[in-house]
Amino acid sequence: MTTLNYLAHDEEVEIVLAKARHYRTSEGRDIVNKMVRLADLTRNAFANGDLSTVMSPRTVIMWAENAENLRRHRLCVSRHLPQQVR
Repeated sequence: MTTLNYLAHDEEVEIVLAKARHYRTSEGRDIVNKMVRLADLTRNAFANGDLSTVMSPRTVIMWAENAENLRRHRLCVSRHLPQQVR
């Protein structure tokens, strides 16, 4: 049997913050903490046989990066489209 050992919660948060620098605020750190907590929950559910997949640290990093890209896209759209179109 193979065992997957994940990083400690705080270590994973620091790695995500290092890669997704836009979250390096107190509010951002809180968001990343919640992202990692959700990843931890999926890992526990996988170990219990409740899920067939898990969220890796790389997945959490991609999630953080994509969330920022979507935020920027919404901001750009809201600035350039007339109110009626939004």
